[in-house]
Amino acid sequence: MLNKSNYHIYKDVVNQANIVDIIGQFIKLKKMGSNYVGLCPFHSDSKPSLTVNPKKKIWKCFVCGVGGDVIKFVELFKKVSKTEALKIVGDMIGFDFSKHEELFKNSQFDHSVKYLFDINKICCELYQSFLFDKKNASKLEYLHNRGLDDETIKKFKIGYAPDTKDLIYSILTNKDNMFGTEYDKNRIFNEQQLIDAGIITVSENGTPYDFFSDRITFPIFNNDVQVVGFSGRTVKNAEPKYLNSKENKVFIKSNILYNFYNAINAKSDKLIIVEGYMDAIAFSRAGYDDVVATMGTAMSGEHIKLLQTTEFNTFILAFDNDNAGTQANIANGLKLLENNLSTFVIGSYDKSIKDIDELLSKQKVSGIKKVYEERVDYISFLINVKLSEVKSLDEKINNIKNIFRVMNECDDVLLKTQHLQLISDLTNVNINDLSEQYDSLRNTKQNEMGYIKPAPVWKKSTTVIKQKINEEVHNYERKLHNMFKDLITIAKNNPSAIDLFSNKINLSLLNSNFLIETKIIKALILWKARKNLTNDDLELLIKTSYGNDMTLYINEYFSKIPNNSEISEKKITELINNICLNIYDTKIQLIQEEIEVELKSKNQDQNKIKELRNKQAELREKKRQITTR
Repeated sequence: MLNKSNYHIYKDVVNQANIVDIIGQFIKLKKMGSNYVGLCPFHSDSKPSLTVNPKKKIWKCFVCGVGGDVIKFVELFKKVSKTEALKIVGDMIGFDFSKHEELFKNSQFDHSVKYLFDINKICCELYQSFLFDKKNASKLEYLHNRGLDDETIKKFKIGYAPDTKDLIYSILTNKDNMFGTEYDKNRIFNEQQLIDAGIITVSENGTPYDFFSDRITFPIFNNDVQVVGFSGRTVKNAEPKYLNSKENKVFIKSNILYNFYNAINAKSDKLIIVEGYMDAIAFSRAGYDDVVATMGTAMSGEHIKLLQTTEFNTFILAFDNDNAGTQANIANGLKLLENNLSTFVIGSYDKSIKDIDELLSKQKVSGIKKVYEERVDYISFLINVKLSEVKSLDEKINNIKNIFRVMNECDDVLLKTQHLQLISDLTNVNINDLSEQYDSLRNTKQNEMGYIKPAPVWKKSTTVIKQKINEEVHNYERKLHNMFKDLITIAKNNPSAIDLFSNKINLSLLNSNFLIETKIIKALILWKARKNLTNDDLELLIKTSYGNDMTLYINEYFSKIPNNSEISEKKITELINNICLNIYDTKIQLIQEEIEVELKSKNQDQNKIKELRNKQAELREKKRQITTR
């Protein structure tokens, strides 16, 4: 698949291709000055209106307005995907794709899966033809009654799978030579191939039958505009309402967004994200082609990666208008924020209307336009949801705290003030008190309600990020060094401190800056285990175990300790807890540095970021356990 990381291959092919030679193989060109002209193949042209500029490597028709580079011409002329057109042009000029095989993985150029694309493409054509067959006029009327005209139906290639047992199976296997022995062999497949594609299934007695029957079909395209699967909607209120193709090598639902291919060609900087097919089509009918659907699933990590490869800079959520849809807006919005994507939610509308499709049906285009223009930023949406109908004081306090933690993701001072004012209006709490409480909780990242606090958005260079975090880490470490001295001093005359410490802290968490303290603590643990050892024995033990240089540190820590200086266990525990908390804070900050650097990287490793966040979450949980003891 083409994306930002491999787009240089596309540019290389364009730059190496002779645009006149390539286009000249499809239409007749005539030299005119420094350019070439020809009849445009994309409209009914009688006078040459298509101009090719070899110097700029572009072409344009000055009548119908289409134009682009050489790959765009092949894409439109041969009606193939951008990736297919790239391969065609590349092969024509002898471009070496051997080092870029990943670009065509699971595409029609991957011969191990090509038959899956062929089967789906043929089925899409068959379903469309069945829909416009007079025998199925009632199904077409059903779509018309839903507000879909023929232009929309053809744009989304909507079709109909007939109410038969094995019609598709018979056609695609040429059962009983129904089309004769001269039938195109490229349109004939075996039973296993059809099962792989999810077009047929097999009964318990081994009889094959069509997977989709008496259902309106919505073809699902990948990012290269190839059909990879279908969703079939019942027309008889049967269950399930929507039946999706089973996943296979080319159809993985969590990797695909419905209508993505139209959305990226909409030339918009905003992307609307909805739940279902009909909602995406409704937005398109209202004039918003910059819309995709998650097809009823939660947004996945692969979806996020896909969005990050686009030019969209604003994402607008419009899931269903019920409680489940609200929770989907909350959950998916957090995922977008977690990946530093600017997120909004459409404006509210009548609760009796269940979704965008129904909104268009009842309030026409004006209703869609209204909720789109009344969109609010995600945090304002979250505030309204979590505080509008809160009754108990405890719930209100918990919700405010969690909203604060999500607010911490935003660096915009004006938005912070706006959000605090909204909270104040909904709760009747003084905005100054809220601001003070927000500042006090700003560094608290453990989310008590189960929300994952997104990483702070640093709008600074990676160097500044490192400098800021290193300063914080240095402060933590300075405090830790002093506390270790206190602990070791106490432990000499209060052996119980060693047990408390060894039970509460994992020494492997410490970095190399604490090598000396780590060794002394380990020696103290050994010393405690051998109660008959004297202080001189301890010094000898450390010297023997860790080297002569340790003697200096022993003298520093123990030379001025009065004998029998007893300290209460409460004081010892308090000191150990502080050490633990500071160690955890240090590690969390160091991990945060790794995350911020990775987020700034051009080739983000989402698995690595997820793993680092999990480590942070574990450390925060340990901190919480200490503070709640």
